[in-house]
Amino acid sequence: MNLFIANVSDQDHIFYWREGENPQIFKTDIKTGQQIQVIRDKSPEIVRSVIDHHARYGMKSFEELKAHNFEGDMLRLVYSLDEHLPPEVYGIAQEINDEIRRRQVQLAKEKTAYAFAKTAEQDQTGLFEGVNEIGIDIEEQAPKELALKDKKLINQTFKTKIKK
Repeated sequence: MNLFIANVSDQDHIFYWREGENPQIFKTDIKTGQQIQVIRDKSPEIVRSVIDHHARYGMKSFEELKAHNFEGDMLRLVYSLDEHLPPEVYGIAQEINDEIRRRQVQLAKEKTAYAFAKTAEQDQTGLFEGVNEIGIDIEEQAPKELALKDKKLINQTFKTKIKK
């Protein structure tokens, strides 16, 4: 049995593994966007133990990649048994990782707006009587890179009621 692994992340990865009861630790570098054959002609038990070990840290099969639901951690490694992964693995993973990043940024903005409003609520020094809501506008500036000039800009407003 053979094991192919593609690095679909934005960083190079050092892949470590053991083969069964052999105490030797093997390693190989997998560059960003690279796919390599990590294991060649080994028993299914050895291959399965390597997969099971790395699955705990987020490695997915191509089938799992296609069924990913944008929740959880970014995708880094994708594997296939006995054949190379198709080139579209990188595009699918990129779309998923971009959506996960977008959701993380959105959550960070919401937390920042909420924290600012809570800080104002707890320390009402300088707030006028009658202030019962704080609004925060987030407006993205136009990107300087020409390739991104037509990118849709983000404009959001967050409002929080002030408890007195």
